[in-house]
Amino acid sequence: MFSLLNSYQNKVDGYEQWASRSRNWVVDKVRTRSADQVRSLEAASKAAFEANNRNFDIMDERLQRVESGYQRLEDGVQSILNLLQTLQAAAPAAPAAAANDVAPAAGAPVATGGKSCFVCLVALLLSY
Repeated sequence: MFSLLNSYQNKVDGYEQWASRSRNWVVDKVRTRSADQVRSLEAASKAAFEANNRNFDIMDERLQRVESGYQRLEDGVQSILNLLQTLQAAAPAAPAAAANDVAPAAGAPVATGGKSCFVCLVALLLSY
């Protein structure tokens, strides 16, 4: 990418004059400032660069934690769905409800071997 930009920079109108003036300006600033000022400016630039790098590292750590938490949440939801599918497949159809065409009440837990889906779901959620 840099070589591509480098090959086009001299095709931009006025680039050569700007680059020459900019190089001369930098040389002039270095020449007119004391060595202590130049060292101070360099130290300040390095400190600012390091601070930005630390901030980027912190943001990267946070992003990794968020991604990890999201993955755990996604795994938990998938486990819950798998558990619910297993419980639904294992639950025998209630003979009385089938004979009378009576559907169980909405939101009522389906009994499976003495445990309800709700209890299994709560246990699974508490395990995370």
